[in-house]
Amino acid sequence: MKKFAAAVAAALVLTLLWTPSAQAQQMTVGSWSGTWTPVGQLPAGQRHAPKDPQQISFAVRLAVNNPQGQVVIGNSQYAMEMLSVYDQDTDGQPEYFTFAWQPREDYWLSCTLTNRGDERFSGLCWDMNSSEGWMEMWRGGARAPTPGEGRPTG
Repeated sequence: MKKFAAAVAAALVLTLLWTPSAQAQQMTVGSWSGTWTPVGQLPAGQRHAPKDPQQISFAVRLAVNNPQGQVVIGNSQYAMEMLSVYDQDTDGQPEYFTFAWQPREDYWLSCTLTNRGDERFSGLCWDMNSSEGWMEMWRGGARAPTPGEGRPTG
């Protein structure tokens, strides 16, 4: 049984990491650090993380073809559904990406994270009532954002 599980895991890793026509940037499922301000906890009109957001992490492949990802909060993992990457340049860096995820049963959130440079993405998430939250992520070695960085309010 262990050999079977190891073989399945190896096949999954190969599927995620190897695509013959993919660029090097696209072949990696990257580990990203991040913060999350849940919907309903973002002050009205604010377009950046407040002082004490929740720490989260991501495992994501930001490629135009077959993008994949997960949001990890504590011990819970949430699939990035309908993940779409937009305006990818020749270096493989997207301008922004969108996805939906389900943090609890019968409750979906939609997110749009914009490339802020320096291996950092951030943006709003919202629910069906148009209540907003804030999410940001940065690659391991990148500088962590400070509260107040984001897009202008208003």
